Amino acid sequence: MAQVHALALMTELVDLHALDRFLMSDRAPANSMQISDMDGFLAGIAVGPELIMPGEWLPLIWNGEEPEFASLEEARTIIGIIMGRYNEILDQLNHEPEGLWSRFLEDVRG
Repeated sequence: MAQVHALALMTELVDLHALDRFLMSDRAPANSMQISDMDGFLAGIAVGPELIMPGEWLPLIWNGEEPEFASLEEARTIIGIIMGRYNEILDQLNHEPEGLWSRFLEDVRG
């Protein structure tokens, strides 16, 4: 039961809407991954046979370009959200792999 509670708490802390707003902004490189792309990418990294350090895969989210963070705080927040989602995926794979699903965000246009 504690594991389920920890996963629920992590999910609350991972603000994918804030990440989506950043990825859709002019401060993110034009060819950055979007939420659903990033989610599948992170799942692929998580299930791989070898540990890949974030320093290797984070630049791929931005398509090798540098995002323009408004502040150090924003950089920490955005990278923290990405790392939080990665940790959610790892936790799900370790405790309930059959329940792993990708995130798809919808706006008013669907």
